[in-house]
Amino acid sequence: MYFEGKYRYTVWLASITVGLFIVVATVLQQLYLPLPPYYLPLNARANNALAMGVLIILLIPSILDASNLAYVRSVERNIPRFLRSVTESTTSGMILPRALSEAAKSDYGPISREVGLAVSKFTLGKDFSETIAEAGRRLRHPLARQLAVLISEAQAAGGRMREVLESGVDLYSTLFEYKEERRAELRPYLTLVYISLVIYLVVCYIAITQFLAPVITLQLASKAPFLASNLGLGYFKSIFFWAGIFESVFGGLVGGKISEGAASAGLKHSVILLVLTILFFNVLIF
Repeated sequence: MYFEGKYRYTVWLASITVGLFIVVATVLQQLYLPLPPYYLPLNARANNALAMGVLIILLIPSILDASNLAYVRSVERNIPRFLRSVTESTTSGMILPRALSEAAKSDYGPISREVGLAVSKFTLGKDFSETIAEAGRRLRHPLARQLAVLISEAQAAGGRMREVLESGVDLYSTLFEYKEERRAELRPYLTLVYISLVIYLVVCYIAITQFLAPVITLQLASKAPFLASNLGLGYFKSIFFWAGIFESVFGGLVGGKISEGAASAGLKHSVILLVLTILFFNVLIF
């Protein structure tokens, strides 16, 4: 399913509203009071409440963007397969509208539904090129609009229809193979985003449990001025926690930009990284 811009904006607005409500509720319940010299929440409940607000803001929009991405990739993947089926049907002697109708009966994702609808409109008397162009626009992919132009040109080509369709099959197959190869080459960089967060979390655990906690305990016991007296362990835990939150959010967006070419495609990775960060701190540090 593909969600139009107006639905995405509505979901973003609702998610931001709920997230801000959680932040306000946290302040009203006095779980978090931004007081000097810390200005950060110093207890696990406040940190978790605010982090959940960030997570809720990103969660539902990430689901919508993942659905849109799956829709677009399905169109991209099925264009050469669909066009090859149409070409084979026309080679066997079918006229183009009938070949489109037969191909639409197979499972080519959104293409089957939209092309089937276009052929039905053509059967009822609408102009062939117009119905195919509408289908291309509804598929919401630049290649789909080009496919609509190609099919219209093939219909107008008469005896050269087979040549036009076969050239289209070669073109779209090459484009799809190139994009798949590019994704395969960039996928390790997305993996690096996850690895970098894991390394950061391990460093946080070692720094807090093996260095900061013993030093602060020693300071309190001996009253040595090694650290400023107002920098308690909760302060450092909060610093590391929120640094991890920011790394999760922006790391996921960067990963989406690298792997899919759009930062919005990284929202799902941001959500996954956020959940990992929150769970890690609650289980091992807080």
